[in-house]
Amino acid sequence: MATTEAALADDLLKLAQSTRELQRVTESLAAGHRCSAGGLWGSGCALLVAALARQTAATLLVLTPTSEQAEALQDDLATFLPQGAALFPACETLRS
Repeated sequence: MATTEAALADDLLKLAQSTRELQRVTESLAAGHRCSAGGLWGSGCALLVAALARQTAATLLVLTPTSEQAEALQDDLATFLPQGAALFPACETLRS
């Protein structure tokens, strides 16, 4: 990723982290509660997950309805997280 793109992604993450809504989600997760988010479109989900990942040392598990959406999210997360994200195969592809 080009330096300008990396700086823009970093600025977006800082902006997301400064919102009261994200702070409430982070506090709820830190208290051991589960979280779900809806109404996100485009790279909004990746931005939310990356902002949460920056604020916690915990492992985050993100579920998507389809494998295609999971792959798209993984690609989007690469924009915001230098370490990227692991993609687990759909359960129907796992061997028993």
